Amino acid sequence: MKKLIILILLVLMSSACFANPKVWFDSHADKISHALAGGVTAGLSFKHGADPVSIVLNTTIVGGLKEAFDYKFANRWDNWDWLATILGGVIFLVL
Repeated sequence: MKKLIILILLVLMSSACFANPKVWFDSHADKISHALAGGVTAGLSFKHGADPVSIVLNTTIVGGLKEAFDYKFANRWDNWDWLATILGGVIFLVL
């Protein structure tokens, strides 16, 4: 089942960037970095013995703090970035 999920995610990610992958990655670099930050947060939480609910809560808090930082210093709050951070943590849990 995990292999099927990974395959579906890879197909969805690659199909959007067939035309020009550089443009796709440039436009989504912030979302990708948020997802990776969520995965790192989930990994550190897992390493220190947190249960799955706490791991998702930790990624939610870290994503919210990052968006609060962006709002304070760049005057920009993006809920999609926050969601990307949370999904990065959830994908870490699933895999």
